[in-house]
Amino acid sequence: MNSSRQHPGSSVRIKMLLPALLLTLLPLLPVQAAPHLLSPARYEVIDLMAQAHEQGNVLEVSGRIRNHSQRTLRGYAIIYLLDGHQRVVHAVEAQVNDNLPFKHGQAGHFGVTVSVGTNNQLRTVSVEFVPQEVSAL
Repeated sequence: MNSSRQHPGSSVRIKMLLPALLLTLLPLLPVQAAPHLLSPARYEVIDLMAQAHEQGNVLEVSGRIRNHSQRTLRGYAIIYLLDGHQRVVHAVEAQVNDNLPFKHGQAGHFGVTVSVGTNNQLRTVSVEFVPQEVSAL
């Protein structure tokens, strides 16, 4: 997977801090949205959470994507695990809304469980939504 691909005007990045020590101490970490500077956001990541399991060796990331565009969409989320220098350590894709279309105003769920082993370099999780328009039937 090419984790550096960009989709201008169609991505939303959400970042959260995950200090390595807190992965083992806090089972549930809240997330805050970062401003989207390239274009007006047509999508919003909401209810984003990261939860560490098994003494920080497994990370569960979940949330929902709200569709603010005027089109019915389907798509997938790319979850990037970044180190302290904002370099991608690991990336994984997750289908949004079980690959079912969702309309304007609706939100589709995504979730993924990632084995991070003993990687204590993880500092940030970044989520990017990659929309795919649904053609009319």
